[in-house]
Amino acid sequence: MISCRRCLLSAGLNEQITVPVIRQILPAVLAVAGFASLLALVFGILGFVSYKLVGFYREHFADSISVYIAVTELVVLVWFADMMSAVKLNLIVIFIAVHFVYIFIRMVVTREGNGTYFGPRY
Repeated sequence: MISCRRCLLSAGLNEQITVPVIRQILPAVLAVAGFASLLALVFGILGFVSYKLVGFYREHFADSISVYIAVTELVVLVWFADMMSAVKLNLIVIFIAVHFVYIFIRMVVTREGNGTYFGPRY
């Protein structure tokens, strides 16, 4: 027996379906459709958040200084990649993490208007 038959929705539908082939396939189809819609929702939210973050980065930090810092980070990572083999992280993840630290430091130092990026300064 398929474990998806225990679902309340498919159990109610299975009692009304008289064709045995459809009765066997329906719980799996419903489970796959539910899982696919959940994945689409998660990746849709991740895509939207990424789009907003890239827009914020482009608006506030996309300048030549950020390019110089990114190239320098990449050069240092490539140069010391063999020595960093003890670290069990991907080099791309390390690159992104270091760039986030740079952006955070730049947000703390840079002021917009009367305050910082984290709220008004008193």
